[in-house]
Amino acid sequence: MDDPFINDEHVKFLKIADDQQIAYLKEETRRINELLKAWFAEIGLKLIDFKLEFGFDKDGKIILADEFSPDNCRLWDADGNHMDKDVFRRGLGRINRCLRGCLGKVAGVEITTMSSFGNIARAEIKE
Repeated sequence: MDDPFINDEHVKFLKIADDQQIAYLKEETRRINELLKAWFAEIGLKLIDFKLEFGFDKDGKIILADEFSPDNCRLWDADGNHMDKDVFRRGLGRINRCLRGCLGKVAGVEITTMSSFGNIARAEIKE
């Protein structure tokens, strides 16, 4: 089902969260959005959209329960080029080159080569 849309009424009907918790989730999501937009702008990327997953810890406290990566957001560079998984999905170019550029911007370095095997990734940084 990928990431199905769910609204406040669904959340309450399924007893996932109450009104107060929903309000907190929205407030935190907006706060995170502003922080991420500003940070990405500083390194020359535009945050188009993203997905966050929240959950509850053993004490019932709401926690952010997912990583943030180019796999769960859309990023564009200053020229409007996609720097995320849409490059692969939509056939817009080479995903490795795109992710190398994105990683380089985030790390503040130029990545000359990048390779991966399974869950292991290696990047060479230009000195």
